[in-house]
Amino acid sequence: MENYSNVKELARKARRALDEERECLVEMAQKVESYSCLLDSYNELVSENEDLRQQVQEKETQLNEINKFVAGVARKSPQDEVLKAIRVFVNKSKQKTAKKRTLIKEMVLEFTFANGIALPTELAQAIYGLDDEREVPTEVHNHFEAGSSAQVFNEKVVGTFKGV
Repeated sequence: MENYSNVKELARKARRALDEERECLVEMAQKVESYSCLLDSYNELVSENEDLRQQVQEKETQLNEINKFVAGVARKSPQDEVLKAIRVFVNKSKQKTAKKRTLIKEMVLEFTFANGIALPTELAQAIYGLDDEREVPTEVHNHFEAGSSAQVFNEKVVGTFKGV
């Protein structure tokens, strides 16, 4: 019986050792599961981070393009105003004498070249055509109603008038 008691005691010790080992293995399995969940969460975060970095890079590219556009508009706006002023000045100068038109042409070209202003084709043609040899047209203004025969002339009228 002593032998039986020893075997029984050994069996109890073995059972206790197995139970303890099972508890350790269960705890280890829980830790491994926790680590697995942690790694899954980490991989998800890394993936989201990569997506966000790509979005940030795209937004930075868009922002750079917008900044270039805004800078271009900012540079162009004052130049547009200058071109408008030159266009008005050149159009009004067409009524001047040939000598004045030549001086105006030289002045406008010197101004635009000195300031690096690119002239649109039609404005450049108008400026280069300012010194063409032509007379300023004489304008006739009719300041009276339809059917009236009275007229006012800009220049001296020579001749005889009947019925005055």
